[in-house]
Amino acid sequence: MKNDTSLRYYSFFVHVWQRVKGKPLGDKVQAYYVDFLNRHDYGDNLLPVTFNLFIEKDIDVDKQDDNVSVSSYMGIPPTARLNVHIDYDYYANADETERYKAALNGLLYILRYWLKYLKQHKSTPLERIIEDYTDTLRADGLLLSEDVIKKIYIKIITPFRFHFMNYRCQGIREKQILFNTNHIEKFLNNNLYKIDFGKSVNTVYFSYDILDYARQDIDKYIDNEKKYQYGKSKDLSIMEQYDKNLFYDEFFDISKCEQVAYLHKGMLEAIFRIKDMKRKPKDFDVDRFYAEIDRLMTEYEQEHCID
Repeated sequence: MKNDTSLRYYSFFVHVWQRVKGKPLGDKVQAYYVDFLNRHDYGDNLLPVTFNLFIEKDIDVDKQDDNVSVSSYMGIPPTARLNVHIDYDYYANADETERYKAALNGLLYILRYWLKYLKQHKSTPLERIIEDYTDTLRADGLLLSEDVIKKIYIKIITPFRFHFMNYRCQGIREKQILFNTNHIEKFLNNNLYKIDFGKSVNTVYFSYDILDYARQDIDKYIDNEKKYQYGKSKDLSIMEQYDKNLFYDEFFDISKCEQVAYLHKGMLEAIFRIKDMKRKPKDFDVDRFYAEIDRLMTEYEQEHCID
């Protein structure tokens, strides 16, 4: 649904991803929330927000990847993407009115989560919005009780996450890479959130190059230091470089299994080097992270890489 751009606040969107029969309610909920905002004065620089509400039998924690960007980066404007699951059985057995309430209150749940756990935007008076939205739902007879709210929304608190960040390929085409890092990332994140690696890191970004090591001028592309970076938002960036010729050979078939095994090997080498960082996270169990990535990647290979 497109909002009226003549409105003061219009860059707010709601998606209800339901795997149950019934009329989708995203547009109706979005219209309600946009109307609510435009009946108040929150200044001229509210952070645009996209809300995602998921209703599915098997919870895909990877979808609960919230992102609050409060500054422009490479021309990308600040924005927020906020996500929550609604209990499948509750939603599937509810009538349309109760589903509507569940979706509207899902936004309230997400806003509260944002205030407590996520990065704040200085021009978005979140506490005021939460208070006003609560009052509006109550006045319209749409506010759920706190007991129901605690029962029907499923949200993993600041889950540990792993992201692939490929930033350079040399001499290899996308179709020659037989694995899908998005699929691997989803598999990892649906398991890593269960494990405690310490309080210093909640996101690991794994950047990787695929370079043609047979090139005569390859030395200028090789990063011998493989610098790592530990950020203020508990994010840890690590990297590895791979030989393109071990991913693809025009004369010999290299299987998906072999490609993923090579990816796996480099991931472990990158993790092992965290111990040599000059500025390293104090409370991060590198050995356990190494062991869990090794275990999960082995499991992934066994389940998804059969030739």
